[in-house]
Amino acid sequence: MKSLLLSSVLVLSLALLFLAAAEDDADVINLAAGGVEKSDQTVFTIPDTVTVLTAENFDSHVFNPDKQRAWIIFVYTPYCTHCRNMMPQFLNASRTVEEHLKLEGCRFAIANAASGNALIDRFHIVSYPTILYTTGKGEATHQYQGGHTMASFVHFGEYLHRALQTGSFATDVSLPAAFTQAEQESGDLRVPFYVFVPASAPAPAEGQHSGWNVAVDGAASMGNTRFAVLHESQMPADWETSASASYKTVVAAARECQRKGHATGPEGEVLITISDRFAAPLCYRGPWLETEKGEVSGIHPLLQLHVVVYGFHVIEEVNVALFALLEAQHKSYMGFIVTDGPVMNLHDQNYVPVLRAIDHATTTRLLERELPVEEELEAPRVMWTYVDGRASSVWRTRYNVDVKDLPAFLIVDPKRDRTFSLRKRVPRFEEIKNDVPWKVGGEQHQLLEQFIADVLADKYYGEKMSLVGRIAEHLSHYETLEHAYSLLGYDDFTFIVVLFAACFFMFLMLIGCVAEPIMEHYDERAKRQAEQEKKKMEEEKKKKE
Repeated sequence: MKSLLLSSVLVLSLALLFLAAAEDDADVINLAAGGVEKSDQTVFTIPDTVTVLTAENFDSHVFNPDKQRAWIIFVYTPYCTHCRNMMPQFLNASRTVEEHLKLEGCRFAIANAASGNALIDRFHIVSYPTILYTTGKGEATHQYQGGHTMASFVHFGEYLHRALQTGSFATDVSLPAAFTQAEQESGDLRVPFYVFVPASAPAPAEGQHSGWNVAVDGAASMGNTRFAVLHESQMPADWETSASASYKTVVAAARECQRKGHATGPEGEVLITISDRFAAPLCYRGPWLETEKGEVSGIHPLLQLHVVVYGFHVIEEVNVALFALLEAQHKSYMGFIVTDGPVMNLHDQNYVPVLRAIDHATTTRLLERELPVEEELEAPRVMWTYVDGRASSVWRTRYNVDVKDLPAFLIVDPKRDRTFSLRKRVPRFEEIKNDVPWKVGGEQHQLLEQFIADVLADKYYGEKMSLVGRIAEHLSHYETLEHAYSLLGYDDFTFIVVLFAACFFMFLMLIGCVAEPIMEHYDERAKRQAEQEKKKMEEEKKKKE
């Protein structure tokens, strides 16, 4: 009897251990550094603040009609190195948002794309990690385009929570006091985008489901931006005397855009951008929403591009998200200042006034051409960034910058992974770069502006680290080869292999089409000569007989 009882206890204990192990397995994930070796794997414990999503439970969690929530969803694969590096930031951000900030309106989740193609096909996922977000309004999903640090994820979680409470990512600044408060809270950290809603549009209470709000939902994570909405119907009667100068500037710019026929929002709204990168407020002239089968499917790609292109200050601290955004654009270059010690900011007086003047002049010339919206947004441009060269050896190593050359000034093409160094191309600039502060219109200004123009005009070969890259860069300056290079996604190795294969094929074609007929011709000729010789010998033999 005792032995039977002991056996039962053992069986029960083993069962409990098995269940506990299974439960533990469900609470951890293994991510590898691009390989399958166990030694390369990192195990992450999934906190209670993160939901594990699959194709089967996705809708029941994310689009649960009984519990309205916004979601940030990290879609990964087990052998993605970037996923492994970014996962701790995401998991830690989830704890901060839910446990410390107590923001229940936003939930973090992860989804393993390797478990099946359902989520990949549904959300058109082509790279990893892909971060999706929802706003709690309907079943729309959007791709996150912000920073990949813990602080960036926490900030966006707060943004989502607030948007869920108010019904929009855009802060209502219709009243002058609210406008001033939003300006003061943001300072110069983010580039403001203002939606000016005309009095003829639906009332503000209906705004969260309006077309302009759908567009803002899709653009909320892009660039270094903040969104605000100004309802004309809610403006006080005495706004011209009681409002701040910046409030009046936005209203005046919106009405000028209306006069020019640029009120292109779904209900005649106007989108105004104010940035230190251009001298006057800028108005978006393109479509806001994309439709599919007659229904609104989300933000229009041109509006996305507008926010990406104009959603940054004249100079920004470099980060992976900004790099990735520029990498996706054709001829969007990154001006890169590797500083010698303390970092820069918008109030810097050594370099920023000149960079701002160059940006103003470039944007003014571009807008004066009155190009179609798509051409304007896809025009070549340089966006300036900085990094502390003393503190960050990673960026110095990546672009082969020596400490003795700090501060270093480069232009980087993220899409083609090539650089253009002022030190190598403009020796005079290197001699005078430390004569600060630079003067607007001074020699540094003129040399830098000309260098930018030359880079955008493809007058220089880009610098690459590998021999294959350098060969590909030189060959790509031939127009036909450049087109082939672009079709191959600017992959140096693939380009060289394809080019070699094409040359080898042409060589074989040359042999087949030219050399072989010539050889056949000579063979036929030799045969005829042999026959003639034989015939001649036979005739001579007959004569002798």
